[in-house]
Amino acid sequence: MSRVRKALYALAGAAIVLASPSTLAQNWPTKPVRIVMPFAAGGIGDVVTRPIVDLLSPELGQPVLIDYKPGAGGALGSESVARSPADGYSFLFGAAGSMVSAPFLAKNAGKALSYDPVKDFTPVVNLTRNGLAMYVNPQVPARTLREFIALAKSKPDSLNYSSAGIGTGSHLAGELFEHMAGIQLVHVPYKGTGPALTDLLSGQIHLTFGHPLQLSEQVRAGKLRILAISSDKRVPALPDVPTFSEAGLNGFTTYTFWSLMAPAKLPQDIVTRMNAAANTAINKPSFRAQMERQGLDIVGGTPEQLAAFLQSERAIWGKLITDLGIVGE
Repeated sequence: MSRVRKALYALAGAAIVLASPSTLAQNWPTKPVRIVMPFAAGGIGDVVTRPIVDLLSPELGQPVLIDYKPGAGGALGSESVARSPADGYSFLFGAAGSMVSAPFLAKNAGKALSYDPVKDFTPVVNLTRNGLAMYVNPQVPARTLREFIALAKSKPDSLNYSSAGIGTGSHLAGELFEHMAGIQLVHVPYKGTGPALTDLLSGQIHLTFGHPLQLSEQVRAGKLRILAISSDKRVPALPDVPTFSEAGLNGFTTYTFWSLMAPAKLPQDIVTRMNAAANTAINKPSFRAQMERQGLDIVGGTPEQLAAFLQSERAIWGKLITDLGIVGE
């Protein structure tokens, strides 16, 4: 081999080393970072996601932008990130539906999900979580959870509950509630939270599960009652509302959550830096106070802790969805 050709091979090898993922990650980010929100703007998720991107930008030294890609229960936005390059410029706000229940619902429907929540993503950090409130229309003659369960047992299939759609968090919470309480309710799915809550307020629907502070004004006005919260502790903003365990249904605990996910095989250096930046952001006193006012818990932690949490959630909800034969839309 000639000396010229040897020199060219040596230069090529050096270029490969310089362009290795570890080396590239040291300079990350050098341009704006995109985080996909797989649901429409203006939803309850904006309470969490918009403040987070504002706090992440100074931590990373680059603009952090929300890219709204709603559709198919979060599947469209999730798929777009799963198919994006693992270069640190595309992330996903992962939720319970898109990261946990979606594959089981699709399987029951005889369909293949367009992405794999386990294989196609790198867990980065869990951001926040919140339990669900059980809202009841005041026309229902039950002022406590025990009274409601007794009423439902005395009149099977006479009480109904609304959800934002089949397979959504409000639907699955209702299914779990029926299963654990030993009661039979009628599920009425809607295409979104808005119409589900409208019919609850009008009295056409007896109960629903939703964010603890989502309908606080209607609760204060006596138009709705909250019988229990599905978290493992009371919400500071609602100190008089018991948890389900306190109200008589021991072990009924369920959460919705927002996590930060990335495409599979994201370089570890970038995972580590984004995890640290996100933990710093969500633990700022201003953000913690804002989330507490909204009834949300700060989670944070390591990528490994998020991976373990998602595995646990999939085991719980996957069994429920499979056993009950719940089919996604």
